[in-house]
Amino acid sequence: MEIKNSQITIVGPGRVGTHIASLVRKAGWSIQSIIGRTQASIAHIKHEIGHVNLETFDLVAGYRDILLLTVSDSVIASVCEALAEKGLIHSNTVIIHTSGASNSRVLEAAIDRQASVASLHPLQTFPSRQAPFADLAGTYWFFEGGHRARDVASHIVSSLGGHFHVLKPEQKIAYHLSATIACNSMNAILEASLRCSDLAGIHRDEMQRAIRPLMQSTLDSMLLDSPTASLTGPVSRGDLTTVESHVTELSRLPEVRDIYIPLANFLLEMADNSGRVDCDTYKKFSDFFNEFLVANRKNMLENQ
Repeated sequence: MEIKNSQITIVGPGRVGTHIASLVRKAGWSIQSIIGRTQASIAHIKHEIGHVNLETFDLVAGYRDILLLTVSDSVIASVCEALAEKGLIHSNTVIIHTSGASNSRVLEAAIDRQASVASLHPLQTFPSRQAPFADLAGTYWFFEGGHRARDVASHIVSSLGGHFHVLKPEQKIAYHLSATIACNSMNAILEASLRCSDLAGIHRDEMQRAIRPLMQSTLDSMLLDSPTASLTGPVSRGDLTTVESHVTELSRLPEVRDIYIPLANFLLEMADNSGRVDCDTYKKFSDFFNEFLVANRKNMLENQ
């Protein structure tokens, strides 16, 4: 298969599939078709990216060069099996899914047909289809899979101006865990912060505007240097009195308190590793955190 003459079929016309379809088309790739479950699921495509061949599973047929599966993790295996049963997958086919957590071994039906399989995950968030398509130039794409699939994937990433990084199959879960903590945990932390501002009687919209420069400067500092080097706040200063007052106030928000204590305990470890706190201060903090955590576990067991 000559990569430059190959056509891409995208399976799954959701946010990721539609976004990638638009960008690879602009980058000069030929899209053979976009496949969805029903006509309703693919009706928006032509409006969003222009004329392209649209197919549904019940009518799909014919050999494909490159299959890009942008479907939910839970259905990757079954979609691959359905495509194989309909004759779309042969020994020369390259089939790639875009899941961050699953590796290429989930494409078992394609492996049985000697196709080259892979996973290729863009380390990026994708907006709703109502938002304009963002340029993915500079995005890191994490790949694992076979050699032929690697050649195809690297060409796709290069054409989009991205960075290509290779993983082993057994590294995928830890990689995705890293990405999930970095991205999704920020949502939880900001929500916890806003719930605390509710206690202070500050309107959420106002607090979100007020806190944005703080969050942005903190993120910039961490990424410029390191999380440990840019550490600030009462734990890094050894200010146990302030932390105790926080925990007391959080009796009004137990769900936030249950986040605050483990995070503060982790910050204590970071501060200790960087020499920010002395042994006595570390022990006082550690005793306070452990007393709370033990009591919390006891309450959980009693309430079961």
